[in-house]
Amino acid sequence: LTLNTADGRKTFGVGETLQLRFETDSPVAGVTYKLNNRRAATLSADGTLTLKRTGKLTITATTYNGISTKLTLTIKSAPKSVSLKLSRAELGAGESAGFSVALPKGRSGSWTVESSDPAIAAVNGNTIVAVAPGTVKITVRTFNGKTNTQTLTVRPAPESVSFDWDSLTLGAGEKFTLKAALNSGSAGSIHYSAQGDCIQVDASGKITALKEGEATVIAETYNGAVVAIF
Repeated sequence: LTLNTADGRKTFGVGETLQLRFETDSPVAGVTYKLNNRRAATLSADGTLTLKRTGKLTITATTYNGISTKLTLTIKSAPKSVSLKLSRAELGAGESAGFSVALPKGRSGSWTVESSDPAIAAVNGNTIVAVAPGTVKITVRTFNGKTNTQTLTVRPAPESVSFDWDSLTLGAGEKFTLKAALNSGSAGSIHYSAQGDCIQVDASGKITALKEGEATVIAETYNGAVVAIF
């Protein structure tokens, strides 16, 4: 016999309602539940648990023939605020990016993230998918109604990418940041890479010349537009 919460979490906020789930290696009609602290939560016969106080809470599930197991949960104070951080505030159509949600220290609770217009940008798990050009509000909402909203702009996908330089000469040990530009009005991430062992290039386009030689720096957009400098 095993016991868990429906979403697998072990830490919750005061005021949350959750569902317990049990599994056995043979069919049983059900189990009975028992709390170690009735003042900390209320529990219905079907395993619906409503949390009322902070602290540790242990639930014991027992089958009709006496097999039992325990589950311990941590209950923290409900959040008084929530923050939402988008990894990027501007995306190109067809691009995806992540986001992060944070609750104040010592607080816990479930939350959801939604878009004001999924036709422009949709939320898929922990990822925002840019669908079509436009501006949307991305909002996180906790189980107890605390919210935070950020603005996301979706622009057309890039059709081209270019460098201001046709060629570049560096001395060994010298550094230079090479920025690629997208066609006007578009947006999107750019990946930089190098061909040749005499230089290194990082994610921001910063080139480090390692030794004498020739190399190629390549900038490629998320949707496949490419430019190179030799």
